[in-house]
Parts: sequence; structure tokens; C-alpha cells
Amino acid sequence: MTPRIYLRVSTADQAERGFSLDAQREKALAWCRYEGLEGARLYPDAGLSGRRDDRPALTQLLRELQTGDVVIVYALSRLGRGGAIQLLSIIGQIRDAGARLVSLTEHIDTETSAGRLMLTILAALAELEVEQTRERTEAGRLEAARQGIYPHASDSLPTGWMRGDDGRIVESPDADVVRMIFAQGRAPYNATAEFLNAQGLTGPRGGRWQVPQVRRIVQYPYWQGYLAYRQTVLPDQPASWIRIPAPVLVTQEVWQAAQRDARTNHAHKRPDKFPLTGHLLCTCGTPLQGRDQGAGPAVKPTHNRRRAYTCYPRVRGTDICPGNGRSTRNWYTAEDIADQARIVLATYLSDPNDPAHLHVLTGQPPVTDPHAEERADVDRRLTALTRMQLDRAIEYSDYLALRAELTAQRYAIPAASTPIRSDLPDLSDLAEAVRTSSNEALADLLDILDVMLQIDENGVTLRSIRPFGM
Repeated sequence: MTPRIYLRVSTADQAERGFSLDAQREKALAWCRYEGLEGARLYPDAGLSGRRDDRPALTQLLRELQTGDVVIVYALSRLGRGGAIQLLSIIGQIRDAGARLVSLTEHIDTETSAGRLMLTILAALAELEVEQTRERTEAGRLEAARQGIYPHASDSLPTGWMRGDDGRIVESPDADVVRMIFAQGRAPYNATAEFLNAQGLTGPRGGRWQVPQVRRIVQYPYWQGYLAYRQTVLPDQPASWIRIPAPVLVTQEVWQAAQRDARTNHAHKRPDKFPLTGHLLCTCGTPLQGRDQGAGPAVKPTHNRRRAYTCYPRVRGTDICPGNGRSTRNWYTAEDIADQARIVLATYLSDPNDPAHLHVLTGQPPVTDPHAEERADVDRRLTALTRMQLDRAIEYSDYLALRAELTAQRYAIPAASTPIRSDLPDLSDLAEAVRTSSNEALADLLDILDVMLQIDENGVTLRSIRPFGM
């Protein structure tokens, strides 16, 4: 056990309060003699403010502390005058070292219950100080924001903006890069990131451009001319947001033209392997994702892998797929599904004026027959009447009379409407392109045509396509 005496005095304390180093040393040594402690070591910080954290003697004391040592100070103010938080931080380091703290003026000894109570009170005061400081800081930030000043560092601003010398938002050197990104239109995010990297441009953090960085820039409304302060922390309270003026980097028209379709920028899109990603739904309606089945670090190189589309629980949001009742994955071989998709799409495009295809290709609602049920009922009665005649359950004369009556009813029912022909242009070349396209080309065609497919027990069906000729 080593008694370690910390002494500190500033010029003002020594002149006005008599806290001289000699007076502190004598008091501490007297306490050591009373406690029977020998070999006391002195750590004097002369003429240093207690608000400073970089005091040489204090740093040395904390570094040399051993378990069982005793730190003696004349008063807690000698340890620190930077507030309860600073003082508790120093006391915490002493406690963590397994040492004991004694303050002669306040009669605090951390080995006694009274001393520990005093530290608990100090901790409560420190928490109060933190809350008050936070409130004052936030009030200052809000007032600055109301005056059009951004109250944080430039690093927290969206790419393309920075904090000017007067605290207001101005264009940063990256503003031209932001405009270059919007100039790519609706190209996939990964293609835009590759383009920027090929130009030798560094990302917002100094590294290579990545998809999340491009997406964040494209989706941010640079056309509004302001930054909505507090929107992130209070997303559901727009009345609490403060608009801080900011430069307009792109027009609203340019911004709108660059908003990519979610399927074009699907996070797992690999057009070389999985051209249907973003265009293929499970029976339950969940977007299917492509993956190399059996891939992974634990798989042997000789393992027979295959590409497949699957309905993941984390994507559909349920443990059980409503379409097939499975709790895990439902695999669909990628090559087979892609071939089916080519055939289905090419069939529609080969004969676009087929009444069965019109409502899909043109966006028109399917033609319905309002008298279909009535017509089917008469047909059922005619069939039943014929069976009764064959079974000789009815006289022939009665049969003829009833048959004539039902036939008259049948002809009286209005005929089913004929679908309006749209006279779509010849799409056979497009159909052939679908049949013979590579995976990458098929993925591009699906994006261009805005195709959505769905798979069920009967195979792949065309659910929707961008309307033609309408």
C-alpha cells in the first residue's frame, strides 16, 4: 500500500485562498502519520488550472496507481474543477485501479459508507450537469438553425453541400459530382458507381464509389433549396422541422428523371446469372431472389452447384410461405425458369392482337361477359333434358316442347362482347429477340418492357407488361 499525495495550486488559489502546495502537503502528511502510513509519494501540479485534463503530475499518479494504494488530496477541488463529470471521471480511474480516495476537507473516504454516499451524490450532480448542458446546446443549435445557420460540421451534410465561413450552407467541391450522378438518368446504381470510379473520382469518404452512396445522393431532394433540420430525429413531426436555406444543385425535373425503378437497382441483381431478378414473383407474391445453390466457403469445389431462384423468409416477412407452406426456401432452377419466361413473353409478342393477349399488352381491362352465368345455366338445363330423353324419362313430345323453349331462351341472351382489336404493330422481331437473347440482354428487355412474371405449379405466367400502342 503506497500513499500517493496529489497537490495542485493555481496562481489565483495560492494568492487568494491560501491553498499553497506546502499547506496541502503538511495536511496530507499529517493524515498519513495519523493512519500509520509511510513512504508517501508527492505529485505536485503547480500553477495549473483544475479544468485541464492534461496535468503531468496527475497523469503520472494515475499511471502508477496499484491495487490497495491510497490517493490523498486536500480537497476534491484539487483533483478537478471542470465540473462533476470531469471529477467523477478521475475518481472512476482511481476506483478502477483498485485504489482508495481520501479528501481531507470534505472528509470523504471511499472505504466508508459515508464516502460512497458522497460519490453517489456527485454522480447525480454529474448527470444533472449533462442534461443541462445538452439542453443548452440543443437550444443554441435550434436558434442557429432558425437564423439559417447549420449548427453542425460539414461532414454531416449531404454530399455536394458544406458549411461556409458564416455557418450557412454553400456548394462544396463535390457539387459537380452530384450533378454528374443525376446526369446518368435512370442507369442502375452499380453502373453509375462504376462510371464514377472509372473517372478516378473518390467517394464521399475518400474511397471508391459504392451503390449505397449513389442511391443516397439520387434520392436526396437537392431541388428543394433547403435542408430540413431535425427531420432525421423527428421523422413523424414535420411541424418541428426547421428549413435551413441550401443551394439548389439540380432542378426538380432532373431529379425526377433520375429516380430509378427499384427492380432496375435490385440489391441482388446479377443479370449474367439471374436475369429475372426483380421481375419474378413467387406464388405468394414475394419477389424471388437468385443464388448459387450450394455456394459457400464450406462447399467442396467438386460440389454440384446450380443456380436457382428462391423465396426467402426475410424478404416475404413470414416464416411460412403462403404459397407452398414451406418454412425455408423454395428453389426454382434458374435456367429452366428463364427459358419458360422467354417462351411466355415471346408467345404474347408473336401474336399481340390475340384477344387473350390484348388486355395484358394494351393495359385494357379484360372483357367480361355479364350474361355468362345465365347462358351456362341454360346450357346445363339443355344437357339435363337430353339425358332425360336418352333415359326415356320424358315423353318425346314433351322433350321437343321443352327443348324449343330452352333454345329460344338461349338465343334471347345477348351474345358475349367481342374484344376491341388494338391493331398493335408487328412485334415478331421483338419476340425473336426475346427467344434468342442472352441473360444480360433478357434482363435489359425486361427492364425496358417493365415485365412482371409469376410462377406457380403450372409454371411461369405473364402478370403485366408496359402497355403497347395505348
